[in-house]
Amino acid sequence: MNNKDASWPHGYKQITQQNWLEPDMPFYFPNISPETWIHVSLEPQLVATVPNDIASLFEVARAAIIQSWFFYPLLTLGAEQLNRVQETAARERCRQLKILPVKLIKSGRRKGQTTEPNFKELIDALKTHGNMTASEYVRWNAARKLRNLSSHPNRQSIYSPGMANRSLKSTAELINKLFEPLAFTKSKEAS
Repeated sequence: MNNKDASWPHGYKQITQQNWLEPDMPFYFPNISPETWIHVSLEPQLVATVPNDIASLFEVARAAIIQSWFFYPLLTLGAEQLNRVQETAARERCRQLKILPVKLIKSGRRKGQTTEPNFKELIDALKTHGNMTASEYVRWNAARKLRNLSSHPNRQSIYSPGMANRSLKSTAELINKLFEPLAFTKSKEAS
């Protein structure tokens, strides 16, 4: 790949009418077959207790990762979208459990609840109410930081297939755990 090549002005192929259906993934990773790529990408699954709206968001992110076979930067977009799916999952779980995160203004004073809580406030509330362990809390905070980086980029990031696969697995694990029926029991016991 030559960044000075007119067909690769940004470090990845510029889509044209002639190349839009040509696979990208084999160029970068010639040892990955389409069958292996789809199998690995479809492996992480959400459990039935995850709300359909969250599962739908997850599946769109997964589809972008799978379609990166044809346009490699979709891998990064799909993986970054998974962090936003996690935020939506945290917001929905707080809503289900009737946990109202405290919204703070920069000075540390409480702010009226008319403003939506941010991702940090959502995961802090879930931790406080016993809906995630200390190690899960660390993982959720890492997802939050990654979400912030991808939502406010300084430049285009490019993930590797391994990074995207770990994001799929991690997202499925965290969301599945968050929506376990026991999470509601833990919240009630913590009250």
